[in-house]
Amino acid sequence: MKKKQRIVFVLVSCSVLLFSFIAVNREKQNTDFSLLTTQNVFEAGSAIQLSFLAKNNTTASLWVQSSYGSIVLDANVKNDTITFALPHFYAKKAGKISWVLTNDATTIQKGTFEIIPKDDIRLENYLGPRSMPAGDGHYTMMVTIPTDLYDNPKPDGTPATIKWQFLDDIRTETLPTKDFISWKRIYSPEKAGKVLTSVACLGMETKETETDVYPTIPVNFKIDYSRNHAFADGNQTTTLTSSIIKDKFGNTVGDGTAVTYVVTTSKNTILKTFGSTVGGIAMAEILSPELAETYTVKAYINGMAESNTINISYKAIQPVIEYEFSEDKRTITVGTIKSFMNQIAPDGTTVTLQVYHDDKLVDTLSEYTRKGVATFKLSEEEYKAAAYYFTITAYESTITTEKIHYASKQ
Repeated sequence: MKKKQRIVFVLVSCSVLLFSFIAVNREKQNTDFSLLTTQNVFEAGSAIQLSFLAKNNTTASLWVQSSYGSIVLDANVKNDTITFALPHFYAKKAGKISWVLTNDATTIQKGTFEIIPKDDIRLENYLGPRSMPAGDGHYTMMVTIPTDLYDNPKPDGTPATIKWQFLDDIRTETLPTKDFISWKRIYSPEKAGKVLTSVACLGMETKETETDVYPTIPVNFKIDYSRNHAFADGNQTTTLTSSIIKDKFGNTVGDGTAVTYVVTTSKNTILKTFGSTVGGIAMAEILSPELAETYTVKAYINGMAESNTINISYKAIQPVIEYEFSEDKRTITVGTIKSFMNQIAPDGTTVTLQVYHDDKLVDTLSEYTRKGVATFKLSEEEYKAAAYYFTITAYESTITTEKIHYASKQ
């Protein structure tokens, strides 16, 4: 038993001596190095070095860490001094730097220093959106970021002056940076135009940027019409014209705003024509009918605005209808058709021929005039009956021919 106790005592004593030796050796290593560099704040981009007094010419490595990353630097040894130079790319980034001096994987010393932005100024500014409707709380936002040559943000509290102009109104506001930025909401005026903006900071000025202010949703408007005459000749056009279309703030809507004119006939047939605004006015045209008619017209800007309702009436034309048959009675020539001033009707005027047999309507044919004349041909294969009579209609006039007899093929 006593022998075992003696053995344990010897082992414990050896362990204590060993740990004491290691501790003394580590303390000796720590005292082999002392930091010579007293500066702990550096400007970005400058040459940054940490120097240590190294007794016994001992080698070491320096582990450096920042938000930019971690690197291990080897020493440059000269006499009893070892120096660690921070790479230039690493020295350009501002922030807090932590370092650890190691020797054979043993930590010898620790410390920190700071890199601050370089003493010059660059301005990054962002504006958006670049267009907005007038009024109603719409706004664009100017954001500015003061930085140095190496893109390091300036410290919080750096004064940035935001300027904006609309017409005769010029305003400025100085806003200290917070979280590295300054920003300002610039609300839309009630008039359409351009808002110009710029930023100044520490003697640096940006170029101007601009935001377009465009009219907001159009309001209801009026329409009217003009024409050369009121006759239903199927040739002349009627021009539909809107008033100057504006938004609720009195801004004229932008060129190219689409306006749809909806025309309803007396038989409830729907016609449409379209116009685009120029200077706020939208114009469109409709062709006059060939029969007496009253059109009801209303205009719309899809989903936004509408016009008043107008009525457009057209007068009937009642020409004298002349016609003649060919020798075999198979060709009918109608005309010359005259219009409201007894002038030749425009080319393309519709002439309708209705064919009757035994008082029953057999067929309806339509042709267009050329130089006031329309021609109808009746083939023997299609019209085989022994006798027909016809009605001829042009504009509002209709006449009925005598019964025409044909040699029967039956």
